[in-house]
Amino acid sequence: LMACLFFRVLRQSNVSVCVFKTGKGNRYYDGIPLVDSIETLVDQSDLMLYGGGGVLATKQNDESFFAKDINGIARCAKEKGKDIYLLSIGGTGADSNELPRFVQQLVRQAEQVTVRNPQDLSTVRLLNPKVQFFHDIVWLVPDYFQLPNVSSESSSIAINIAGGRGLRSAGFLRLLFRIAGLGRLHRDIIFIDSQEVSPFVSANRQCWRFSSPKDD
Repeated sequence: LMACLFFRVLRQSNVSVCVFKTGKGNRYYDGIPLVDSIETLVDQSDLMLYGGGGVLATKQNDESFFAKDINGIARCAKEKGKDIYLLSIGGTGADSNELPRFVQQLVRQAEQVTVRNPQDLSTVRLLNPKVQFFHDIVWLVPDYFQLPNVSSESSSIAINIAGGRGLRSAGFLRLLFRIAGLGRLHRDIIFIDSQEVSPFVSANRQCWRFSSPKDD
């Protein structure tokens, strides 16, 4: 979603954009050129945008695939003299020393950083003084995407289960079904694992939906 949002905003200014993705597969998504090579990404770009997500609260360690991709992009960009901008990143206001080493290095290298939570300003400022607070850019989605009308007779609860095995447990699911049954509104519970899915795969293959019965 963040990549698509950036693409639509930049396309309005006639800026060419390509998006890095992990793994093989489609070369385009919604008109966006996709690349799976770090070298190709950096060579084709004048600068890199890292957009959104709770990178300041990540549980990924320095040996994870995510860390290796981030380190690879940062290292290649530095070697080729390309700037990196971190936009709308988030965390919990934790001490900067608690961040994984690869995150600290990425923040230090960034030409500019914007955070979506005010409490993260002090965290980032210790690593990089070029940081500003800006409201989460996800609030711009309605300006660039046509969203379905939400019926007043139904509501949805979306839950990210990334990194939480306990969130997949039967007890947790029973609790959610009880929540879904409260009140008179019909509710959908939508589960998505943001660490295992890609915005370049059909959404129907990435989420699980459970619905509470409608009242008679």
